[in-house]
Amino acid sequence: MTTFLLILSFLLHGVTILVLITMAQRLKTSEELEKRQQNVSEEIEQLFTAYLMEIKEENERLQYLLDSSEQHSFTGKESQPPKTEKEKKSNPVISSPEKEGYHPPLPDEDTIDYRPSLQTQIIALRKIGESTESIAKQLNLGKTETELFLKFNERKM
Repeated sequence: MTTFLLILSFLLHGVTILVLITMAQRLKTSEELEKRQQNVSEEIEQLFTAYLMEIKEENERLQYLLDSSEQHSFTGKESQPPKTEKEKKSNPVISSPEKEGYHPPLPDEDTIDYRPSLQTQIIALRKIGESTESIAKQLNLGKTETELFLKFNERKM
């Protein structure tokens, strides 16, 4: 009888130790998960702080430009906006189109030349009843290329 109770006791102790080990592992994984979530929240907070700083710098530049444009209209002098930290580091030379008098080129009325795309030409030729070989010859394309295009665009025709 004592041996039976000793064996039962060892079994119960073994099960208890197994349960304790699994609970410790679950606790450890939950703590790791909590740390990861905390790190992610800190990264998000830092990201938002950086965005807010950039927005604040842009707002300050805009305010300075608005103030200088008001002064410019009164005094006739133009001043430069304050440079941000990024601009101070990189120091690129930026010229505004207004200062140079840049005007984008306009297309000439005589030079308007419309050419339909190859795909449009293939579909148009197929609609008038041309064969795949004749379409390929007319457009200087491969027969296989023309066949594949027609196969993929059967719904559009």
